[in-house]
Amino acid sequence: MNRGNMSVWFVLDGVTDDSQATYRCEGNVIYPPPWRKVSSALRVQVLVEGHICKCNKGSGNHGDGPGRRFDWIWMLVVALLSIYSVAVTILAVVNWVRWRNTDSQSDYMNTKPIAPRDRRRKKGVQKPIPRHF
Repeated sequence: MNRGNMSVWFVLDGVTDDSQATYRCEGNVIYPPPWRKVSSALRVQVLVEGHICKCNKGSGNHGDGPGRRFDWIWMLVVALLSIYSVAVTILAVVNWVRWRNTDSQSDYMNTKPIAPRDRRRKKGVQKPIPRHF
């Protein structure tokens, strides 16, 4: 804002063909109370310079507008998340099968061992008591 002649300037980004119109400024005065809305008597007409593509709205081919630019990003994000989820699922299934097989191998840990083939009973003392007992 230039305080000398009270002029204001601004830059509009993302102006499209639909943005061409006549605008006016409205301000809200908050301090000093009471709150009030102030409308400017001046009007600003916005005209778009340069080439504006006149395309058929029903065709679906609208070029590289701001909305179309992010479609590729969304497709890339969905593809990467899909690949990641498939990889994690495969790793989880492989680990689950591996752990299931190792758990089944230890089922007989606390059972009685298999008897020897000759089936003879061992004679004599197996664990002698110390003599100073």
